[in-house]
Amino acid sequence: MLQYQNVKATHLGAFSIFFFWLACIYDPVGQLFAIKFVAIGMLYVYMGLRFVVLGFPRLLDNLYMFTLALFCIVLPVYGLALSAFRGGFSGGVFSDTSYVSSAVYMGCTLLYVIPAYYQVAYKALVFSLRSLCVVIWIGFLLLSLNIDSGFLDFFVSNGAAYIGSRNYAGIDFFYIYFVASPMLILLLCKECWGFFERKTFRGLALVFFVAGALFFSGTRASIIMSVAAPLIVLLWSKYGAKSLFLWLLMMTLFSPIIAIFDLPLISDMFSAKEASNSEKIGYLSTYLSLLNLPGTLWFGQGFNAHVWSEAVFKMLPEGASKTELTYLEMIRVFGVFGLVALVYVLFKLTSSAKISTSYYPWVGPSVFLYALMSSINPYIFSSNGMLVIGFAAGACLHQRNKIVACSA
Repeated sequence: MLQYQNVKATHLGAFSIFFFWLACIYDPVGQLFAIKFVAIGMLYVYMGLRFVVLGFPRLLDNLYMFTLALFCIVLPVYGLALSAFRGGFSGGVFSDTSYVSSAVYMGCTLLYVIPAYYQVAYKALVFSLRSLCVVIWIGFLLLSLNIDSGFLDFFVSNGAAYIGSRNYAGIDFFYIYFVASPMLILLLCKECWGFFERKTFRGLALVFFVAGALFFSGTRASIIMSVAAPLIVLLWSKYGAKSLFLWLLMMTLFSPIIAIFDLPLISDMFSAKEASNSEKIGYLSTYLSLLNLPGTLWFGQGFNAHVWSEAVFKMLPEGASKTELTYLEMIRVFGVFGLVALVYVLFKLTSSAKISTSYYPWVGPSVFLYALMSSINPYIFSSNGMLVIGFAAGACLHQRNKIVACSA
């Protein structure tokens, strides 16, 4: 029996993990000298060599193994097989790659079975996301002061960020949206949890620092979460996942009050006439017609369905392979069984007692809020989503006062 608990992280291993996290955040599409692909390759090579020396891990946590198998094997293989059966490869170009590439990102989490490297991943998460907050704050100050420094143009030109403004109820909101911005919910939950455990000025400053960066990201989901997350984490830290029922009760009570006062800012954000909302609502009729077909409802269409399904082709924005309605997309691509498997993983990662008793209890509310944000944004099947879910699944392996051992 070889105990990974006693294995120390090497400098090369730590560098590989930090490099991987930073590359995924600042080079999400691989345009910046392809450093993301270099980072992934380096991590896989190091991980392979490490397991050759230490022995491949066995007897791992069931939830971790189910999550790994779902994203690395089951969904990609099933989607490809269904695509081949239904004609998804007939169009020549296979553009629906995010579901397959997600398996590559999730595979990197195998190194997390070694406690020392999971601790490194935690440090990489905090460092990389705090650095993203710094970049967003600098960008906000430059935009506010109307200073044209070209600082943000570097990130925009390399596909890492989108800059602009939105107007709700006559109020202009700058948005400095990095592709990796949704991941800030992890850091915000972590900082909130730390502050509620030990109330210090530094802790409060970190909460506002991260919440501000998430707010400046500019999507409605990020604006709402920057305000709601601290309250949800506070309730979670006291009552655990059961606090969701209390939160839903509060939302139910306050929604009619908000509707009665008809606040212009909130009304504009959620108006069906708003361009983004109108587009998403417009998808519903197509989904309804597609899911009325029993074969699609239960088994899905597989990948690249836009090459043979005229309804899907007309629904998708130009150049896109999926819409932003993630959970309806799960049914369209993988069928009801695929959605059930995804929801099961997200639910277990949110409510797992193993995570709540780990050194990272803030992971539970992080996954819940990230899953909520993903309902109207295509986050889950991306490098961001896999980093979030992979880190959460890794927390199941490292409970307090528990030795993690694997057979060689």
